[in-house]
Amino acid sequence: MKRRGRIQVVLAFAATLSFILPPHYLLAADASGLATSGQSHTTALDVQLSPSGELVGQVLNPAGHPVEKMSLQLVHRGRTVATASSDRNGAFRFSNVRGGSHQIVTHGGAVPVRCWKNQTAPPAAHDGILLVSDGKTVRGQHPISHLFTNPAVIGLAFAMAIAIPIIINNSDSGTASP
Repeated sequence: MKRRGRIQVVLAFAATLSFILPPHYLLAADASGLATSGQSHTTALDVQLSPSGELVGQVLNPAGHPVEKMSLQLVHRGRTVATASSDRNGAFRFSNVRGGSHQIVTHGGAVPVRCWKNQTAPPAAHDGILLVSDGKTVRGQHPISHLFTNPAVIGLAFAMAIAIPIIINNSDSGTASP
C-alpha cells in the first residue's frame, strides 16, 4: 500500500510539472526549403550563401503572414556565431557566415542547415530559408529561470510541499487527517 501511494504522488507531481514547463517544438526543414514546426526531421537543408557571405531568410506564421521581431541565432558547433531579428516583413539575415553545418535556433526549436559558399552549392541548394513559426506557442515565452519567479508557481510549490507529506502520511497510517 505504501508503494502505491508513493507512485501516485510521483505521477501527480509529474503531471503537474507537465502543465507548468514549456513545451519544446522542433523546427525542421523539408526538401523544398520550407521549415515547419512539429516535424521531427533531421536532414539539413542546403542553402547557398550570397556572394557577400550572408544567409538570408524569412519567418512566416501558418497563415502566411510575416512574423516581426523574432529572435534567431546561428549556431555552429554549439557556439552562437551570429544573431538576427526578423523585420516587419519577416526577413532576416546573418552576415559573415562561413560554409558548413549550422543550426538556426529560435524560441521554438532549431533548423539544421548546411551553408555553402556562393557557386559551390549543389544544384538542389536554396538561396534562402523560409521558416514557418507554429504560432501555437503560448507557454515557454521566457527562459526556465523566469518560472521560479512566477507567484503562481511559487504558491503551487508551497502547496505541494504541504500536501505531499500529508498524503504520504495518510497513505502510510491508513487514517485521515483532521
